[in-house]
Amino acid sequence: MDELFGGPSAKSLGFLIGAPWPAEGRTVIGWGGSGGNGVFTDVESRTVVAVSKNRFGTGDFTTMQKLAPIVT
Repeated sequence: MDELFGGPSAKSLGFLIGAPWPAEGRTVIGWGGSGGNGVFTDVESRTVVAVSKNRFGTGDFTTMQKLAPIVT
């Protein structure tokens, strides 16, 4: 459980394991930041998704979730 964001999380070597979207059979690691910023990489397919927003807000990760079907 991530005490800051209040959601479930698995971590290894300082990275989150998994992604905010289903990624079955893949090796996905990354990190979410303040205001909905985040970066995740699929080591198996050598794909990276990064989002850097220009307005600070609450932890809204809908942009990352909308991008997921395009890159997975």
